[in-house]
Amino acid sequence: MKWPEYFPEDCPPEDAEATTRTLFRFADKFPLGERDRKSKREINPDKEPFGDKELECKACGLSLFSDLEAMREMMKRVKGFRQSRIIRCHITENDGLLKETPGMQNKSHCTLWIFPGVSFGDSCELVE
Repeated sequence: MKWPEYFPEDCPPEDAEATTRTLFRFADKFPLGERDRKSKREINPDKEPFGDKELECKACGLSLFSDLEAMREMMKRVKGFRQSRIIRCHITENDGLLKETPGMQNKSHCTLWIFPGVSFGDSCELVE
């Protein structure tokens, strides 16, 4: 697989898998806007790379979550998510590679590295 040039070496990681799952994502609006379909690195291509290779790799993927209730709690705690929408996405093995990447804010965090040429969001629906 040929990943974009801006991906760091060995990204996505070897243990990321093509899989079929239903996951959730924060979005600015629904139907999804262009920004909601892109990674942090795609949105901010000129931003200084993270010093940590693992963080930079995660920035090249999309943040998704497996636990809807944990996302609702994040919306209450984290000011930047309070106006967000929550969407449900049906990910298939044809969409990209997925890895569970739990963080301090949410243990159900996953990162999805979209395969080149795939349009993310076509299989998503609004939850709230």
